[in-house]
Amino acid sequence: MSHDSARRMTEPALWYNGQYLLEKEPSTDPADLGSRLTKAAEEARTAKWEMLIANRKPREKIPPRLFGSRGRSPPLLLYGWTFNLDYFLEYAKRHGLTLEVSEEARKRLGCATKTFNIGDATEEHYRDEQLLQEMCHAARFVSVGHLRRSTGFVFEIGRPLSLEWDRILYVWTNYDIEEKYFGYGFSRKGRFEAAKKNVDEAMNECLPDGKKSELLWWWSFDNDENVLTSID
Repeated sequence: MSHDSARRMTEPALWYNGQYLLEKEPSTDPADLGSRLTKAAEEARTAKWEMLIANRKPREKIPPRLFGSRGRSPPLLLYGWTFNLDYFLEYAKRHGLTLEVSEEARKRLGCATKTFNIGDATEEHYRDEQLLQEMCHAARFVSVGHLRRSTGFVFEIGRPLSLEWDRILYVWTNYDIEEKYFGYGFSRKGRFEAAKKNVDEAMNECLPDGKKSELLWWWSFDNDENVLTSID
């Protein structure tokens, strides 16, 4: 065993319920020879992430100790609305949003002009997995731009610590809230509330019954696992 491997085996973050999370065994897949995680390690990793997510639920407000200022370096939290990858495709279709497309894209879409209305997407388009993925990205781009113009929020996309939601459309983090809240004029009376109401409606209008996206503080999935483990 190498020195590095021995060192990693002493790291508490790489263990869960007595199981080493990087435990490997020889692969039996002819197309992928080498090593793979053992079933026990995979199950323990899943259980650990489920535990971390359950213990770090989103919240409306966060305590002062979780704001990154005055020498504090807490985990990264994102303040925004969660969504899944196909959400903005439906939103863009509903609002008849359009995008400029290249000559190559026009051929793939069967589009006669340089502008494609996402509302014209068909089941045939959806059957092409690569094209569908590209359309989802394009729909998100034009939808977020649409929301930015109507609200004044300067949005960013992140990944929340969640198994239910794919992404989060956030307006600031626990490190830059003051800079953005005051810098973009949301301290003016009623401006933040009006913008929030607009996005609340936009981020829920295409969701199925029983599902809701709210403006909350979410733990970022991109935090180092050691940080998430040691915060308790």
